[in-house]
Amino acid sequence: MFTRTVLTTALLSLAFLAGTADAARAPTGFEGHWSGTLVSASDEAAGAELSLDSYGCYALSIKTDRGIETGFFEVKDGRVLLKNSGGSVLRVLERREDGKLHELTAEGKPLEGKPADCCSLYKD
Repeated sequence: MFTRTVLTTALLSLAFLAGTADAARAPTGFEGHWSGTLVSASDEAAGAELSLDSYGCYALSIKTDRGIETGFFEVKDGRVLLKNSGGSVLRVLERREDGKLHELTAEGKPLEGKPADCCSLYKD
């Protein structure tokens, strides 16, 4: 619950700083809270939580990494592109038939040699 509160606070701060606090976008169907496992900075499977808001901002917490990654997201061809403030794509997640978001490389290619029991998020 603490992580969810921190993620929400981070998203609200990011939306305010971006000047989009009053400019919600059309829903994409991906907004909300997602949980599961993603690849950590040390290339290991780790618990993760992702929040996507209606302003196009995201907050990502990977439990073994320090801090919370924040930025903006774009939906393109059924994929969620997580971007930094400069517009560079940091992560790509693809919704598949199971309803989960599956992690791809930043270039949108399948992960090679991914850790066991990794790398997808489910909407909760």
